[in-house]
Amino acid sequence: MPFEVLLPNLFFGILAIALIAGIFHVTRRMPARIPFRYVGALVIVLGSLLFFFRHGFVLRFVPDALEVKSVAYSKEESMGFGPGANEAGVIVYPLPDSVARQIEQQGLAYFEQMPPNADQHERGWQGNYHGWQPTPVPPVVPEEPRDGPPRFDMLNYVCKYLHISVDPAIVDEVNAMLNSPGSYYAYSRIGMMVVSPGKRRVVYLYNG
Repeated sequence: MPFEVLLPNLFFGILAIALIAGIFHVTRRMPARIPFRYVGALVIVLGSLLFFFRHGFVLRFVPDALEVKSVAYSKEESMGFGPGANEAGVIVYPLPDSVARQIEQQGLAYFEQMPPNADQHERGWQGNYHGWQPTPVPPVVPEEPRDGPPRFDMLNYVCKYLHISVDPAIVDEVNAMLNSPGSYYAYSRIGMMVVSPGKRRVVYLYNG
C-alpha cells in the first residue's frame, strides 16, 4: 500500500482507538452522582469531531474547482499493514448544479483550464489530476465480449488487490458513467476520478 494512503487511515484508526479508550477511562473514574447523559454527550461530541475530520480528508481528493462539499456514498476497506497491505475504495460526491452546467457548456476545456488547488503543496498527490479525457474509458484488460464490446468494469479496477462489497446500484451507476459518452475522467498518482455533469456526480476510485 502506498505510504500516502496508509498514513491517514492509520491515523484515523489510532484516533478512534484513543477515543474509545478515553471514554472507557472516563466512565470508570466518573463519580456515580454524575448523570450518564454527560457521558453520552461526550461520545456524540468526540464522535462528531472524528467524523468531520475524516470527512474533510475525503474531500481533499477532489479538485477545488469542482466545488464539492459533501459525500453521497463511501465504501473503503483495508487489509494488512505496511508495504504488503492492500486498500480499495469508492467515494461518490454530489456535483453542484452550477459546476455541472459549466462543464456541459465547456466540455473538456473546463478540465483543461481548471486552476490548481491553492493548497496543493500541502495536499501532495491528493486532488491533483492530469490528462483529462472524455468517456468512455478504455478497458484496462480487454475481455471477450458477451453482449457487446469490452467495457471498463469498476469492480475489476477497484478490487484489483482487495475485494470490497459495493452497493450494486452504485456499481451500475458508475459503470454507466465509465462506459458512456458525456463524462470525463483522469488518473492521479493513486486512483482515478470520474465526473459526470449529467448525473451530477463525482466519483473517486482507488486501489493499492
